[in-house]
Amino acid sequence: EAIEKYTQCIQIDVTNHLPYANRAMCYLKIGKYEDAEADCTHTITIAPKYVKAYLRRGSARKALGKLQESLMDYETVLELQPKNTEAQMEVQGLTQIIRTKQAHTAVNALKKNSSSKR
Repeated sequence: EAIEKYTQCIQIDVTNHLPYANRAMCYLKIGKYEDAEADCTHTITIAPKYVKAYLRRGSARKALGKLQESLMDYETVLELQPKNTEAQMEVQGLTQIIRTKQAHTAVNALKKNSSSKR
């Protein structure tokens, strides 16, 4: 029901970033991550310094497995609010996850390469 109300608000005033951001939060809560990401992106085009949009988009992108893009959103939050603890924690965690995935990819490539030379 809240999604419908925010959609109505958007239809009344497409230049107001808050209904997009609030609808994005609703989408996050029900697991509609693509929709949340889209609404956050729209929010950012209207209000590029609205921190909550980057936090929510970062969360949506993380859930979608878009780790590098998520990391970029949280880094943008830290540019806007250097002491934002949520963003600090997410940057730290995502950086570790990305490094671990890169290490696994490199190890698997080496294993594949060495087994194909036999």
